[in-house]
Amino acid sequence: MDLNLSTDFITKLHAGKTAGFSICYFKNKQHAADAPPHFHIVISLGNGESVVLCMVTSQMAKLERLYCNMPGALDSLVPLDPSKLPFITRPCVINCNLPTPISYKEFANIIDHTVDIACKATDTSIDNQLKSDILSAIYKSPIVSKRTKDMLRSVYPDY
Repeated sequence: MDLNLSTDFITKLHAGKTAGFSICYFKNKQHAADAPPHFHIVISLGNGESVVLCMVTSQMAKLERLYCNMPGALDSLVPLDPSKLPFITRPCVINCNLPTPISYKEFANIIDHTVDIACKATDTSIDNQLKSDILSAIYKSPIVSKRTKDMLRSVYPDY
């Protein structure tokens, strides 16, 4: 799946009452101006109000240095296997230490409209084990706030 989507469409896609995961590729306006677009894990909470974003990065060595003195934080870097997700072209990880809960309005506002937006995978095409690994990593992270963990547990209690 490779859908080029407008911000409106992505917002509507996640604004429904159905919880679920997707993998989207977009440039985040909150990052440095010269930063490239990134893949993001978008976790809809199914409340029509908010999502949680986790960034995917190939900068694994940088994260390992950042988290080396934080017990448990390295365990919250979930590897992505390029052989299972054809749009991932090199080894990378999902940084589950910094999930960002945001409203749909904020989500639409952080997307740089000058760069194409693509939804690369939706809930039904994302492996259940990967979804479980992401949630487990968030729940076990020593960095993630209790509020964020509780928000996710209210929708995804079985992970």
